Amino acid sequence: MRTGDSVTLDWTTPEKTTDGLKVPSALTAEICRQLAAHASPCTPVKRVPVKPGPSEASDALPGSLTAEPATLVTYRVKILNANGHSAGLSNPAFAAAGAAP
Repeated sequence: MRTGDSVTLDWTTPEKTTDGLKVPSALTAEICRQLAAHASPCTPVKRVPVKPGPSEASDALPGSLTAEPATLVTYRVKILNANGHSAGLSNPAFAAAGAAP
């Protein structure tokens, strides 16, 4: 959800690995942002420590995304274990960029 010049993402960090094993409590969520109008890669913008269960992170939009023209921004989350391994990117979440209403 976008509020002002910040986008807040909420998700549930898994309690089990893709192999069905309990995940360790020390995990990192890597948040990436992608401009939907461009075929650009999803660029990491933030890393936050997370635990299994409800999780949240906020992304302060840079000045280039708080002015016109309006555009769609795609976010994805990748959960990393202590060894930096991940099951991959989450499904996309979308937010509007441009001047705040």
